[in-house]
Amino acid sequence: MVIASGGFISTHKDSREGDLTCVHFLTGGGAEQPVNSVGNPRFVIEDPSRYFDEGRLPYEARHGYSVNPRPGLSVFFASHIPHNQHPFEGDTPHAQVVANFRVTLPDALEERLFD
Repeated sequence: MVIASGGFISTHKDSREGDLTCVHFLTGGGAEQPVNSVGNPRFVIEDPSRYFDEGRLPYEARHGYSVNPRPGLSVFFASHIPHNQHPFEGDTPHAQVVANFRVTLPDALEERLFD
């Protein structure tokens, strides 16, 4: 995925596409900065305890975990968790690879592992 200056990704879930989502950043300004610091572009994994389309008071903060992208950083999370990308500002486009995986566990896995 390539995001031009001013581009963003609205809050959404990937649960129709898979069970596990991976976002691998090819660019980003977060080198040598903490992953959860606020940077450009800012990727946010929302707090799943509230539905992302649930009504909020004006200016009510959204709770989530900010990811400050940097080249080579991969983030894995459950696909049902809402996430978004804040508007990107820069001279060169921001690039990231997104993959969704289906996780199929064998029948009676717990019995095989814990018996």
